[in-house]
Amino acid sequence: AHMNALENASGSDECIVNTAGGAIFWFTIMTTIGYGNTAPITPGGRLLVYFMGFVSILAFTAVMGHAGYILLVIVDDFFYRTNLKKLTEGFLAVLFWLCMLILWILVLAGISVLYTRDRYGDGHDNDLAENFWWAFISVTTVGFGDVYIPHDVFRAGDMFYVPLILLLGFVMLANFLYKLSDFILGIYRRNFASHTNDEGLGSILYQNRKNASTDEEVEVGNSNDGKVTFPISLDNNNNSVEDNNHIKGDERDDNDVQPGIEMVVPVQTQDVSYENENIGNL
Repeated sequence: AHMNALENASGSDECIVNTAGGAIFWFTIMTTIGYGNTAPITPGGRLLVYFMGFVSILAFTAVMGHAGYILLVIVDDFFYRTNLKKLTEGFLAVLFWLCMLILWILVLAGISVLYTRDRYGDGHDNDLAENFWWAFISVTTVGFGDVYIPHDVFRAGDMFYVPLILLLGFVMLANFLYKLSDFILGIYRRNFASHTNDEGLGSILYQNRKNASTDEEVEVGNSNDGKVTFPISLDNNNNSVEDNNHIKGDERDDNDVQPGIEMVVPVQTQDVSYENENIGNL
């Protein structure tokens, strides 16, 4: 019947536009699920997917990244406030988000069972294992196409909850993968980072996080306008002398020292220059 409908479709007024089916079709493009039960065959349809589909995928990735981060911050903050800090890092954090992912896939499978029963009745094959398989391939965006959301029974009102529960599944998956990667990176840091000069992705990510945790501006003594001041002392001839092991210059009698003079040194990456020409050679 399906192939016969495709072969006999004429595109005349007798055909109706399935808006709800088109909406869920575009949702599978945007989320990269791509069940494969529907695909454009005309040049115009494929051009639409080339350009607007690509833009939709980028927008979806950005939105899901922010959504996952917000949920992760909320959950971790809750764990900190309830003295469950161990669930925010390490293996326990990975296990927690894995359990959340599996539980949510089970929720999706249950909703799919009810959805199928509502659309096709009790006589339709409605196995829980089959629905769990659909939920798994949907959340992981594998979308083999053996089980999919049929467009002929999909209604416009379904767009208000079916995409939402799938999006929550994507967030669970994203947070699980983030905690897993952070856990693996922690093992790498503890066992290999100090014993190798590897400049791979893991090493680069670790170095970037380490640099982000420190201040970008180096402060020694008093810092003004990006310059570092070192407290030193000068004698009566403006020659530098040792003052509390800060900077060593010509050895002078401590009685001839004039305390309170500062040397201003601009912060540079390699060579250090001195603005005060009367400092002398250090």
